[in-house]
Amino acid sequence: MDEFMSYLSIIVSCFIAFWGWKMNQKLKNIESKLQRINKLYEKRLVVIENLCEKLVLLEDNLYTLVTTKIYSGTQEDFYKWRTELFKSTITSFNEFSSYYRVNEIFFSKNDEIINHCNILLEEFKKSFLTYDFYQNNFTEHDTEIKRQELEELSETVRKEIPKTVEKLKNRFRELVEVEKITK
Repeated sequence: MDEFMSYLSIIVSCFIAFWGWKMNQKLKNIESKLQRINKLYEKRLVVIENLCEKLVLLEDNLYTLVTTKIYSGTQEDFYKWRTELFKSTITSFNEFSSYYRVNEIFFSKNDEIINHCNILLEEFKKSFLTYDFYQNNFTEHDTEIKRQELEELSETVRKEIPKTVEKLKNRFRELVEVEKITK
């Protein structure tokens, strides 16, 4: 009987050791997954922060571009200023667009941010083409139509970009649980 108990004790000890080892392996796997998730989470926060920054810069450039300004200088200086502003706006648009397309993988396909950014990108592409066309072809006859189109572009800037920026900010706050931290 003592021999049986001795064998049983050894078997139970081996089973416990094996079970402990198995649980340790599972914990290591879980820890590894959590580390990957944490890295993804941190990267996603950086992506949202950068998207928001690029979108605000784009908003500022577009707003300045489409807002009627009184310019006190020569017409040549005015065109140089507008050309540089247009180039700056296109650059900020391209930076936002490229960054977004590369990093949209950090969002779910059904995420409203994805849908909103895609709509904005399409609208801006159309607006840039329209704006560029009209910048180079102003005539007195078409001035009212062109002004109306520029006002529509201005409305897009005033309404749509701030909505997207707010959505990005809210998502960022949600991910870092700002509400829980500040309470």
